[in-house]
Amino acid sequence: MLTLDSEGKSVTEYTEIFTKHLERYKELQERERRIQTEKEGVMEMLKASFTMMTDDERQNFLAAMQTVLEQAVKQEMGLTDAIRNLLASNPKEWFGPTTIRDKLQESGFDFSGYQSNPLASVHTVLKRFKRTEVKSRKNAAGMQEYRWAKRPAIIGKAYIGRVTLAPVPTMHWPLGDLEKKKEP
Repeated sequence: MLTLDSEGKSVTEYTEIFTKHLERYKELQERERRIQTEKEGVMEMLKASFTMMTDDERQNFLAAMQTVLEQAVKQEMGLTDAIRNLLASNPKEWFGPTTIRDKLQESGFDFSGYQSNPLASVHTVLKRFKRTEVKSRKNAAGMQEYRWAKRPAIIGKAYIGRVTLAPVPTMHWPLGDLEKKKEP
């Protein structure tokens, strides 16, 4: 079907569909940007108000705050950082690429932004790690396995995006204090 636009030029249905969806996509991107900005403000208020609570009050919201913070870190984490975090959290355990993919999927990692299948993406990332960061070996079945090679001091850091931050002490310090007080 052929139609004319305001200047008298022909426009196919596909051009109309494309233009309509392009505009809708731009609207959704803008809405997403506004939501992200609002989420950042809400997160700052959560952290500030949680920090200002008494120890007893914080104890009541400890699990909820930990969940919120863990979800925020997961959403910001790229594949390389997610794999790094998994390996660093289990420094003595060997993982095959399939297990890594499965654990990331179980934790809610979103592979939808990757063009190749998730397992291929995991393989690519694993091959790019430096030997000083990740060790590799062949297991008894001849399959490649990987584990964290760096010293355990790295484990306490959280990896967000491309920047290594230390939000655990900053964001969790009240949580850490509460957990210490529980021990006799």
